[in-house]
Amino acid sequence: MLVKQLTFCLLFSSLFLNAQEEKERFLSITYLGEFITHPGFEVSYAQAFKQISKFKKEKEIKYSFAYTASLGNYIHYGSHFGSIVEAGIKRLKSKGKKCTRIVEFEIGYFRQFNLGETYIIQENGSAEKRLLTSRGYLLPSLSIGFASDIHKEQPIQLYSALKIGGQLPYNTTIIPRVFLNIGITYKLSSNEN
Repeated sequence: MLVKQLTFCLLFSSLFLNAQEEKERFLSITYLGEFITHPGFEVSYAQAFKQISKFKKEKEIKYSFAYTASLGNYIHYGSHFGSIVEAGIKRLKSKGKKCTRIVEFEIGYFRQFNLGETYIIQENGSAEKRLLTSRGYLLPSLSIGFASDIHKEQPIQLYSALKIGGQLPYNTTIIPRVFLNIGITYKLSSNEN
């Protein structure tokens, strides 16, 4: 019985081994401006799961596909505080090492916390004051961005992206959300398995 269990464990663990394959990992810290002007920040992590290299007219074009996870917060003064948790997939396309074009699709959970005073009407007609009332929404989004190397020797890139999403359900419809990301991306050391 022990031999069967060890054999199963070894076979199962071999599914995650990729000999001599590098998986790029990225950590980004950016300004997150909801409707561009409402300030906040976002921290995101990406790990490539597929990389393809092609040559066109003697230039190498690299495509990477990565899983992403991010956490962001922003404040809309006088209205609400927003917190967003997202997961998605991104495609990175680079010609050479200077500039990378990025397209990303994410599905997120958006929590909106009301600022100021909120009152709940009770069954007997009296009003009860509540602090930090909130409501959760689904937030699918698509972003288009660029990353550019700061220095050839350093693993740091300047990053900017425009993200358009839809907050739903908002009452009985969907409300658009526009975000601007500007910051840096740090390429973590490649993970060799």
